[in-house]
Amino acid sequence: MHDQTALKIKGFIIVPAYNEEAGIETFLRSMFLLLETFNKNHSQAFEFTVVVVNDGSIDKTGEILENLSRSSLVTSDVRLDYIHFVKNFGHQAAVIAGLLRAAPQSDFAISLDADGEHPIPLIPTLIETWLKTRTIVHTKRKSCAELGWFKRVSSSLYYKLISVGSGINIDSGMSDFKLWDSEILRQTQNFLPNCGSTRIFAMWLAPHAPALVYEQGFVDGRVSRFTLRKMIRFGLGGLVRYSDLPLRFSVLFGSLVLVASLLFTGHAIYGYLMGKTIPGWASLMLLIGFFGGVNSLLIGLLSEYLLQLSFRSSFPRYVSIKRKDIIS
Repeated sequence: MHDQTALKIKGFIIVPAYNEEAGIETFLRSMFLLLETFNKNHSQAFEFTVVVVNDGSIDKTGEILENLSRSSLVTSDVRLDYIHFVKNFGHQAAVIAGLLRAAPQSDFAISLDADGEHPIPLIPTLIETWLKTRTIVHTKRKSCAELGWFKRVSSSLYYKLISVGSGINIDSGMSDFKLWDSEILRQTQNFLPNCGSTRIFAMWLAPHAPALVYEQGFVDGRVSRFTLRKMIRFGLGGLVRYSDLPLRFSVLFGSLVLVASLLFTGHAIYGYLMGKTIPGWASLMLLIGFFGGVNSLLIGLLSEYLLQLSFRSSFPRYVSIKRKDIIS
């Protein structure tokens, strides 16, 4: 039993939800039971707030949340809060909205989905790991055959491109199910809305933080809402935001074009001297080759300036962690 007079650790649970009327009540009841049991049996005192971000649901998800917030499910130590989006802004927007709600009020925040794929029973282990480290705690999904070969291959290829282009070593099994230390959240909350991908941003912030492995759950009859179009949009957003590979490629390509133009210049001069060209061809090819190469190289150099002045400067200069115990 914990000391009732001790200062309570405040934890926020962020749950994005879109058209989850079929399972949101069961999910939340399981969540509240686990949190109450954990708080009751732990030596330290916790105060939890479950924030469900209703991502523009067109079913009865919002109505269910409002009814549950007035029910006996809510206690003094486990509260229910919600955010209603006016339309569907997407999973990442919902996660970020929840994290921004948690940042000024909490000691830590945990993000997980409401569809049952992220196991609720892992939450106590996430908290215990955070109590020892005071940093972000990642989770990594075990390899799962149910995901299908296309999902596994495309995910692996995407994160390899991210790793090569940005130097962020992120495995394809990493997920948005993770614990965020609020000291880190408060220092980075201004960067969150434009971070592109919270899971990549978290890996950039804490590449050596602990990662817990979990078995992904599957609900019978449930079809993934993460469509191919959403995958491509999410993938391009993360690649452009975190990988400097496209910009670096422009420099390399410009240099290669300039070298090729110089070689072609030699060929054009040789053809002219040997009398194998028509009048004006050699000078025209020299101008096209030279200025084409110079133009490509200059675009590459401008990309370098863009990389340093915009891409790099839009990230936090540094982020610190708080080692001091919360409990006084």
